[in-house]
Amino acid sequence: MTVDIRTIMSDMVRLGFGSPAPCRTSPSNIEGKSAATSMDKRSRFIAELRRDAKARGLQFREETWRGKGGHAMVWVGDKVTTVPSREIDPKTAKKIRKALGLD
Repeated sequence: MTVDIRTIMSDMVRLGFGSPAPCRTSPSNIEGKSAATSMDKRSRFIAELRRDAKARGLQFREETWRGKGGHAMVWVGDKVTTVPSREIDPKTAKKIRKALGLD
């Protein structure tokens, strides 16, 4: 028995699930900022943390699957903090560095 996607979609519409709505907001243009740009800045900040930890001889670990909503969990030595999924402003960067003992 083969199932055609058009049959499944028409059954969903008939049962009241409606048709799949197109995405109206492009992920690359949320709040007027490029999603790739904010991720690049966050990636650079995490790279700075990794470099600072290595310079101090501390173990560095980053896990994106543990953080909720795109946040990342970062460990430096025995200290841990959450890095938000948005662009990191200087005030937030200072707090993160302090929490990890890298200030």
